[in-house]
Amino acid sequence: MSDPIVWNDARVREQLDQMAGRVEDASEAMRRISEDLIASIHLNFLQEGRPPWTPLAKSTVRKRGSAHPILRGPGARMFNSITPSFDADSATAGSNVIYAAIQNFGGAIERAAHSIVDLRHRVDAKGNLVRQLGKDGKPTGRAVFAKAGHKRVRSTHATVDAYSITIPARQFMVVPDSDVDTFVETLRNFLVSGETR
Repeated sequence: MSDPIVWNDARVREQLDQMAGRVEDASEAMRRISEDLIASIHLNFLQEGRPPWTPLAKSTVRKRGSAHPILRGPGARMFNSITPSFDADSATAGSNVIYAAIQNFGGAIERAAHSIVDLRHRVDAKGNLVRQLGKDGKPTGRAVFAKAGHKRVRSTHATVDAYSITIPARQFMVVPDSDVDTFVETLRNFLVSGETR
């Protein structure tokens, strides 16, 4: 049997050493993946779910005056709260908004019975409640709340019964397989060539 041929090319060894170094610290690729992850999550908001989210309740649409956007109200707080994080071997995204989890996963908010102390309504000189006026100038039956400085006031005490609010899951913190394929390609390019795109 003949001796094996030993091929020792410094260029190949250098490339392998560089790849090994990139495996040890892939933070540049993870930074790019975390940016792409944020873009994917923002697209979920803009398309109102992938797959589509449960529509808003009719009562919510009445209050807002519109059924859209679903999770991007004035200020887009939750949308803007999604932030990236990465290190040498991982890329993540998250939100610090306290209600983000229940909006994403859904659930029930249980409200205990509670009292509303000191509802202050305006009264006239005879002690009768002052009523709001409708468009026709006639009283509507709705009492007028009193400001702190009003002298003619009737204070009342009210109790609100326990109730539950059900929030449907509207998963915005999900990533479609097509986006995951992009993340894998970014990592592959980085490990082979050191490039993130």
